[in-house]
Amino acid sequence: MSRVTVEKGSMELAARAKNPRAAVSARIRQPGGGRKTLGATDPELFAALEQLIDPMTRGDPMSSLRWTCLSTSHLADALTRQGHALQSA
Repeated sequence: MSRVTVEKGSMELAARAKNPRAAVSARIRQPGGGRKTLGATDPELFAALEQLIDPMTRGDPMSSLRWTCLSTSHLADALTRQGHALQSA
């Protein structure tokens, strides 16, 4: 990372500390940058994940919290075999 970038970020944080209600337009970096979400780049991903998880879920069906017997690595492997490009962190 560039020293100049670190200094600009530090100045942005210092300005926000002085005035927490500062407008978003005072940002140095533009909003919307960075990597797009996997859901945005692969619209079928969540439907495929739902098909993998649905038969193995446990818990209250009315709750938004869901439990599954599959680990995240097994789910990622299965989705990769189906042709979905997942990036490992």
